[in-house]
Amino acid sequence: MRPALRQHDERARGEFVRFPGSTTVVKAYALLRAILGTALSDRMIRRNPCPTKGASTVHAPERSTATVQEVYALAGAVQPRYRVLVRMAGFLGLRWGELIGLQRRDLD
Repeated sequence: MRPALRQHDERARGEFVRFPGSTTVVKAYALLRAILGTALSDRMIRRNPCPTKGASTVHAPERSTATVQEVYALAGAVQPRYRVLVRMAGFLGLRWGELIGLQRRDLD
């Protein structure tokens, strides 16, 4: 790849990683690069126009976890009928669909 194009490619990658939804763009770039890599190995194209290594990597900040006190405080702040739901979400790590799908017969 010519230096000017490589510089443009790296600059563009830096720009699209900053806006909301950038994870989607990075994953799309990774998919396109893989498809073109396969086309290159199958000799359908002469070179892969997406050569930037590491462009398909997103560095997301680590998500914080609620403390035991925070879960209990949150459960205490909601209506009594939702308190068990909040505690289960906080302590068991169940997803929303799993939480709302639970029924009394599912619990021991």
